[in-house]
Amino acid sequence: MFRSLRSRVALTAVLAVLGSSILVLISIALATGPLSKSRAEAELHTILNRAISLEGRVPTEKLADRVIEPGYSVIINHAGRDYLPSGNQTIIKTVDSDSHYLMLTGTLPKTGVTVTVTTANPNTFATFSQILVVGVPTIGLVLLAVVLALRRATAVALRPLDDMTALALKISQGELGQRLTVDDPNTELGRTAVAFDKMLDALEESIGRARLAEARLRQLCADVAHELRSPVSSMVAAADNLMREVNLGRRSAAATKELAETAAMAVVRDGRRAGRIVGDLTLAAQLDVQELAEREVVKQRIDPNRLTQQSVDVFAFSSEYTVAFDDQAPGTWVSADPERLQQIINNLLSNAARWTETAITLQSTKTKGWWHLTVTDDGPGVPADQRENIFGRFVRLDHDRARSRGGTGLGLAISLALTEAHGGLLECLENASASGGAVFRLSLPTVR
Repeated sequence: MFRSLRSRVALTAVLAVLGSSILVLISIALATGPLSKSRAEAELHTILNRAISLEGRVPTEKLADRVIEPGYSVIINHAGRDYLPSGNQTIIKTVDSDSHYLMLTGTLPKTGVTVTVTTANPNTFATFSQILVVGVPTIGLVLLAVVLALRRATAVALRPLDDMTALALKISQGELGQRLTVDDPNTELGRTAVAFDKMLDALEESIGRARLAEARLRQLCADVAHELRSPVSSMVAAADNLMREVNLGRRSAAATKELAETAAMAVVRDGRRAGRIVGDLTLAAQLDVQELAEREVVKQRIDPNRLTQQSVDVFAFSSEYTVAFDDQAPGTWVSADPERLQQIINNLLSNAARWTETAITLQSTKTKGWWHLTVTDDGPGVPADQRENIFGRFVRLDHDRARSRGGTGLGLAISLALTEAHGGLLECLENASASGGAVFRLSLPTVR
């Protein structure tokens, strides 16, 4: 019943008003009951003491007028004769057993005059009953007014929470992009609304990243299927051709042996290509730099220029493009994993080969504490706004052209992760030459 915030606020306010009202009624009853009786008794003694102080200075017949107080009755008795106050003063005559009045009688010490002071006795129960008769309906009306006012006040005060609830329901139904209108961000609910909007921003950003990742994953599956289809089909075709020729028996033993060797070479070549693609996919799942540094990179002191020259020689042998290496930093040593460093260089060469038109140029240089390897091609180059994004997983600048030239979009991402695991840098730089083309620079710290 009181689970909602509005109900709890209303109940708290009603209980507070009710408790305060009860305390006020009790205070009034006490003030008009026992406290009033104490004040009345004290006033009786005051009047009597005043009469004693005026004895002998004021005539007996005038004494009642000098000591009388409103609400009190004074009777002066002298020699069997009563002297009363002049005017319309109240005269109360009572007996000792009368509980409706308070009476104090005293004799003046010099003249023997008897002074009787009387007033009404405050009845606490009767007074409290009268207070209840008036107070209870008043409290009821006040509580009703409080409830009505609270309903209005809480409806206005908690409107931002209703807006949040309505917005959350819309978002749960797929209506993204909407935000709350915050009138005052400095209030409690205003700060809550601002935080709610920030949460929605982060949520939608996460959803966007998830959708982009899903799209890239789907594209990866398509690209991998496209990349693996060619080597697998080639291996199947070579094996099928060999089996058919052997079964038909049309060739001589020497010709059959030559065909078997050709098929084996095709299977090995295409198998290596398929294995490289699978290896890239496996390594892509471990692109965490710390994990690579701990598990995949075994550093040792090596000559990076000699390793680069080996990669260039192997690549140039099977490439139709001109590949040149300019070593301007002889005698340089770095701490690196030879296999992983060669993988980085091979990835850079493969990336350049997919885009170059005629030639690929490599140049090694040395600055203070760093060895740099620059790989340049004469292809279309990389747009300035894509020089950082190009190192993302499965990123293709021109998907249709990239797919026709091969690759899964993982080579540069793997190279960057391996470079960072070595404590180095891999950057895509602007090509200042008129020929254009992409420029990638690998930097590793040197050792003695």
